[in-house]
Amino acid sequence: ALKLVKILTDLFWDKENGGFFYTSKNKETIIYRQKESNDGAVPSGNSIILLSLAKLAKLTNNPDFMGMAEKMILAFSKYIKQSLNSHNFMLMTIVLLKNESYEIIICGDKYSNETEKMIHSLNKIYAPNKIIILKPTDQDNTELDKITGFTKNYTSFENKPTAYVCKNFECKTPTTDIDKMIEMIK
Repeated sequence: ALKLVKILTDLFWDKENGGFFYTSKNKETIIYRQKESNDGAVPSGNSIILLSLAKLAKLTNNPDFMGMAEKMILAFSKYIKQSLNSHNFMLMTIVLLKNESYEIIICGDKYSNETEKMIHSLNKIYAPNKIIILKPTDQDNTELDKITGFTKNYTSFENKPTAYVCKNFECKTPTTDIDKMIEMIK
């Protein structure tokens, strides 16, 4: 996802006004480079990219992604106000960005039944602003720690899968108890 966003930004990002063009800056000279925000039967490309940037901002705590997302919202705000029904996917992402989020880091053996139960129980909860990150204890996590920037010091306790439930990157006391974890989210 990070590599794809880099390519999209390098080739399609409108640096002046925000948003993404439908044509690459490497294409032959075009009189007008179109940017579309209206959702049709499927969400617009800019709506999908906005959601991707929002999720990457929540996963990585990278302010650049949040800045791009905010610039996109500003770029399309006039069109959103004119036609709310044509921007449902973009509006959904704006709600995601404006509300508190939960970052849930599960540290445990990714092949253990206990870890799978913990993740399965999280997936049953309706919390659209939750991000779940699995930090496997049975493998090297250097790359994950580098990407997220905030999972480095998280470990499991007593060789059990351990949940760190964080709200806007502020974490509560870690737990190995599934019911306690769910209670923290609710």
